[in-house]
Amino acid sequence: MERRNKYGVIVSERAAQMLVSHAAFLAQVSPEAAERLTAEFEKAANSLELMPQRCPWLTGEFMDNGI
Repeated sequence: MERRNKYGVIVSERAAQMLVSHAAFLAQVSPEAAERLTAEFEKAANSLELMPQRCPWLTGEFMDNGI
């Protein structure tokens, strides 16, 4: 089995606060939808650990190849 590099995924404090705020607002209307939002965010962030190329617009010195 081939070993894949893992990349670091950094979620800024502001982005984390926005996610919490959006999820809290959404939970007032639909707790299930809020859970789906956070689960999908976690799934997307985890997939970036293995394949950051799926978001080629992410560039810069903060892109570290391998942790």
